[in-house]
Amino acid sequence: MSRCEDAVWASLYDPLALAAPCRDRCLMASSYDRRGGNHDWSNYLRVEGNEAVLMDADGPGVIVRIWTADPQHGLLRIYLDDAREPTIVAPFDRLFEQLPLSFGIGGESPENYARSAAEGLAMGRTSYCPIPFRQRCRITIEPEDDYLYYQVNWRRLPPDSRVETFVPKAAPSPHAAAAAELWSRWDQGADLDAFRTEEQTLEL
Repeated sequence: MSRCEDAVWASLYDPLALAAPCRDRCLMASSYDRRGGNHDWSNYLRVEGNEAVLMDADGPGVIVRIWTADPQHGLLRIYLDDAREPTIVAPFDRLFEQLPLSFGIGGESPENYARSAAEGLAMGRTSYCPIPFRQRCRITIEPEDDYLYYQVNWRRLPPDSRVETFVPKAAPSPHAAAAAELWSRWDQGADLDAFRTEEQTLEL
């Protein structure tokens, strides 16, 4: 795992990491209405053949968040650096079940997802899994309908940053496990021992 990934993972569960100096620039690609109206869905950078381009950015950088209001069954591809084949390829709704730190109603199984959809529950899904890249990142989708809401947040890193491009791993990293364990407490109430606070003084 690269230092870039380490730093991003740490910022998800270590409060002290938030105070570290940062020269990154935070950017976002989204489906917002380019004409200034309220048609905030299915607006892409461009369409290449049967693939609509959601994001195309030069590196070095790291994706820190992928969100959609209602993941459809379109095929999502994430191309990193100069690779001709995508590093990540998956149906959009399944992507959030493959990456660590993904959240959303109905994401535990296809059955729960279908039940949530039938009940009309909010279907927003979010992944905070860091995806670093050295040279370039391009995200495309083969949409199945005309109602895709999306946001992709990434950090553009200084040119001298030492970045190792993302490689899918069979086992989650210790950072991912630590973040997931902490975040799993958020829906358990505020009276747990884990939420006890203490005063600390830091000298900078």
